Amino acid sequence: MPTKAHIYVSDRQIKYGQYVRDENNERKFKPYTHTKAKLPNGEPVPMVHVELPSFEKRQKIHGENVTMFGLDRNGINRDERRAYIQVPAAKVYDTKQGRKDSKGRSKMKVIYIDNNAARFNVYFHGEMIADGRFDRPETANVDLKELQRLFPATMEQVRSLRTQKQKETENPQRELPHKSQDKVRTQVHAQPKKDKKEQSKGFER
Repeated sequence: MPTKAHIYVSDRQIKYGQYVRDENNERKFKPYTHTKAKLPNGEPVPMVHVELPSFEKRQKIHGENVTMFGLDRNGINRDERRAYIQVPAAKVYDTKQGRKDSKGRSKMKVIYIDNNAARFNVYFHGEMIADGRFDRPETANVDLKELQRLFPATMEQVRSLRTQKQKETENPQRELPHKSQDKVRTQVHAQPKKDKKEQSKGFER
């Protein structure tokens, strides 16, 4: 078991970059990098975007202890939106357990956090609104404990999630949990964005 604070994610949750158009209008892949932090050779620190599990999946993992974001100041329910965090690519490791891909790499990844006092920005995907524009949900900022209530933080939670998925596959009529707001859960309120350079200190290189 890892001794440092950590979270588990699948390889499908990790995005290494995006396709953009260059000056010749040709499509090319552009890796994500840190906007400020540099490597010793002066190159930007490679980053990845890690998608959060859906709200329903987070409920299955953490039950009543799940971290909730609630409504932002514009009335957008961020718990219903796809969301992601940014992580240095060097902090993503293969786990020794679990299935492998065609190249022998683990499909389950573990992300280590070196600084227990670190805070993390959570970014939410916009959706198209009536006038054809996209809305912009407010970013949330969470501490380490709140982060670990957004992802599986133990292998026991990973195995439990897999067991639940298998049961639902065998019994597709099973009712999924509702997004009930009736019971008190940890809720994260909108906060000013933390400087990305400060945020990266949670992942010492």
